[in-house]
Amino acid sequence: MATKPGKPLLKLRIEGTLEMADFKEGDEKCRIHPPIGNPVGCTFDKEMEDTIYELLRRPVRIQGEASLDPHTGRTTFIQIKKIEPLDPLIVGAAAFLRPHSFEELAQLQGVKPLESVSALAGGFPEDENLDEFLDDVYERRETA
Repeated sequence: MATKPGKPLLKLRIEGTLEMADFKEGDEKCRIHPPIGNPVGCTFDKEMEDTIYELLRRPVRIQGEASLDPHTGRTTFIQIKKIEPLDPLIVGAAAFLRPHSFEELAQLQGVKPLESVSALAGGFPEDENLDEFLDDVYERRETA
């Protein structure tokens, strides 16, 4: 997979499960599926074929030069320069502890903005008095 002229490449490291590989002469490619986010397409040199084949369906760490979509900031593909197997329990540990912005968390979890406050309406029986209920809750908290 080639990049467009003038499109900068970024050095990147990704951990995930190595999936699908195509060993077609001159068009060697595979896919890595990180624990969080979408799979990323990869390309590799012919010299890496045996290693890629051996590591299929296993957790790996790849390093290489990545191309990013300028509109979304997502990795479009990565040219693998180095690949190493990982302990299955390690995959995702770094991603779990990495801090995320609210926007990243919303995207990862598929949460969309609230379109109407009316979506929050209801949920409390109409025949009950909300103020009495809240007074009761606060009173019980003080005695607990």
